[in-house]
Parts: sequence; C-alpha cells; structure tokens
Amino acid sequence: MKTAITLLSLIFAILLGTSLIPESSRLAIPDQKTHILVDSLRDGKALFVLHCSPCHSETKTLIGPPFQRIRDDYGLEWTLSFIRNSQQMIDSNDVRAKYSYVLNYKIIMVSFNSLTDKEIIAILDYADSHKFDFKKYLHRKLPEAEMKKIIDEYY
Repeated sequence: MKTAITLLSLIFAILLGTSLIPESSRLAIPDQKTHILVDSLRDGKALFVLHCSPCHSETKTLIGPPFQRIRDDYGLEWTLSFIRNSQQMIDSNDVRAKYSYVLNYKIIMVSFNSLTDKEIIAILDYADSHKFDFKKYLHRKLPEAEMKKIIDEYY
C-alpha cells in the first residue's frame, strides 16, 4: 500500500510539472556556449536537413565538408558571415574563406542570407552534437601563413 501511494505521489508530481519541486532543487540551464538545448537541436536538425544536407553530412564529406565545431576554430562571426555569403568572403581575400574554397575543390557554397543568427547557431549546435573526430579537422589549425602558401599554390 505504501509503495502504491508513493508511486501515485510521484506520478502526480510529474503530471503537475516542476511547480512542486523547490526552486533550490531545480536544475539551472547553463548558458548556450556550454550546453545545447533540446529545442535548439530539434530545430537545428530540421534546418540542417532542409538547407545543408544536399551538400553536407553531419560527419562525412559529401559535396562540401562536415562543419563540426567550425565556430570553435574560426569564430562565430566568421562562421555566420561565411554561411551567409562565402563568395563575398573569398572575393574580399579572406584567407580562411579562400583556404576553404581551395580545399573543397573550388566549389562555391550556396549563400544563405535568409537564415537568422539563431537559425545558423541551431544548425551549428546540431552539427556539433555528433561524434567528433578531431583528426578530420586538423587542417583548420594551420597558421594563416601556411594557409596562404596553399592558396598561392592552388588558387
């Protein structure tokens, strides 16, 4: 009988939500830099499938490379600009953009000017949620001087 009452109390508490949980016992939601929220992942996956999957895979190269943790290597502002208009960045002689262009067989990425920062970040969060193999991304760690040598040789 005691077990049944405990079970019913637990079910009741779950159905009522967190209002029965004392404020001090609730989990704090970490800031977005250190934690990926479930809704962001769900939205990111939908946006990835719609906009990115024709050319990119989450973890393998298709027409374009996977882009896990690119914002960690190149910064968020650079990543947002590149996704919105890689051609403009290449034309402006951005070293990382030209380097990416050369490494990816001189294929220009489609511009996504209509995506908001929030949508792009959701896509990046989704891509970053997959198993990460740092060896695939060592090319991003080259100093810009080395990137320029490769650009000069193949551009």
